[in-house]
Amino acid sequence: MWLIGGCLIVLLTLIGFLGLATKVSFALDKWCGSRVNHLVFSPDSTILYGGGVEFSPEADHGWLWAWETHTGRLCWRAKVEGPVHCLALAPDGTTLLTAGTQSVDGRVQGGVILWEARTGQVRCTLRTDSGEAQTDHVFLAPDGDRLLGCLQEGIQVWDIHTGERLAFWGLPEGVTGWPRILQFSDDGTRILVLAYSWYNAGTQVSGKGFIQLWDAQTGTVLGEFTDTEHCAALSSDGKCVVLARARTQRLARENSTAVWHVVLQEVDAETPQKESPEFPVAFDLQKLSFHPEGTVLLEGRYCEIGKTMHPWCFCWDPTTGQVEEVPPRSERIISPNGTVAAEPNRGNSRNRPPLITLFDAQTGQKRLDLEGSAGYG
Repeated sequence: MWLIGGCLIVLLTLIGFLGLATKVSFALDKWCGSRVNHLVFSPDSTILYGGGVEFSPEADHGWLWAWETHTGRLCWRAKVEGPVHCLALAPDGTTLLTAGTQSVDGRVQGGVILWEARTGQVRCTLRTDSGEAQTDHVFLAPDGDRLLGCLQEGIQVWDIHTGERLAFWGLPEGVTGWPRILQFSDDGTRILVLAYSWYNAGTQVSGKGFIQLWDAQTGTVLGEFTDTEHCAALSSDGKCVVLARARTQRLARENSTAVWHVVLQEVDAETPQKESPEFPVAFDLQKLSFHPEGTVLLEGRYCEIGKTMHPWCFCWDPTTGQVEEVPPRSERIISPNGTVAAEPNRGNSRNRPPLITLFDAQTGQKRLDLEGSAGYG
């Protein structure tokens, strides 16, 4: 009996161990692997570039990929220190930009890097006066020759071809916010600068957000917009801005929410010219943008207590005052020649190995999957 009991205990222990191993394997399979976060096509639509991150117990880096859009062949893959939070391609198609920083064991790794688009070789790592540039927020100017990086102290300007530092625009006197988003007018003469509050030691507010219009050549402040939340957009001609405003409403269970409306204002005017109706209480506004025809797109999410959050978007026509609900913007990006659409699968496990799927842009039919070491192990 003792022998049988001992065997049963050993058998049950073995079964439990195998079950635990299966759960661990499933967890690794689910959470480990590569994921593409950003995509950009070459100007001739023949190459698709992707930037992303590696998920694994040992990895703390990102990846940069290049695929042929006609065959799906992986042309090259390059390891990036830190995750890729920003990816851009110079208009001439020769230079790639990646940006992304991450704190690992108390040190910051990653930064702003220029790459040879043809080979995936590092051209240079961009620097500031204090060392390597550490920012996730880098923007390509419409002239195609300059990069603007948002730092805590101001905006650094580099030459995109050589990495040379061209200028540094410090924050205006009396302003302490951290610039995070830059929006250019189409002619490249004006920039809408959106800055956010930042925190010292995680709790103490050390900077106050702002929204200003700057000259894109000199960094001179052309105007400032007050009494608004930090969500705004600049029209393509640089003459108008749309600004988000909110009032706080107390709901059940002592939860507060912002009830949004937006206003349209000419940059040279002191007061708004047009104002939208208020949007639903459950609408959490996250982004504003102008459509080419002059309407305003409000992108956000449905956010109500006890219910599932999901994307939710509205379109406001300042001319007529009409507001309508519109479908959320697709994650697919279209090639410059309008023939190919690319969409990341957002999966990162071996059960979904393709990193990206290509579609026919006209019919929506699937063309092929793009691989690139999507699984772990």
